[in-house]
Amino acid sequence: MSPKRRVWHLWLVGGLALLVWTQGAWDWLMMTRRDAGYLATVPADWQALVFGQPLWVSIAWAVAIWGLFFGAVSLWLGRVWATWLLTAAAAAIVVDQAYVYVLHPDAAVWRAQGIGMPIILCLVFAGFAAYAWVMAKRGLLR
Repeated sequence: MSPKRRVWHLWLVGGLALLVWTQGAWDWLMMTRRDAGYLATVPADWQALVFGQPLWVSIAWAVAIWGLFFGAVSLWLGRVWATWLLTAAAAAIVVDQAYVYVLHPDAAVWRAQGIGMPIILCLVFAGFAAYAWVMAKRGLLR
């Protein structure tokens, strides 16, 4: 199969990645800007967690959000660098979620609220990365 050939599912998976990205990006942007209106809807304990996290966790969060965005766009463009962007995003979301649910001093409190969604989130990010690698191996990304 020619690398120039476009397949419909690249658009679909890229679109799904952007849908996942949208909520995370909005949260990242509003929290980073410390938007008062948005923060009024965020529980105080979550704000304390985000604003008190180490720099390396903030960087991981940004890499996860923006790696997913640029990876999704790269899928749409049929570019092989989607593999690296989505892999970086997947690794970064694991680091971010591991901090909250394992490494944070109050991790037991966060785990008590449930870890199902963070696990699903990590698996979704990993799924996007795996998809990109398979598409690259099949020659559908150039």
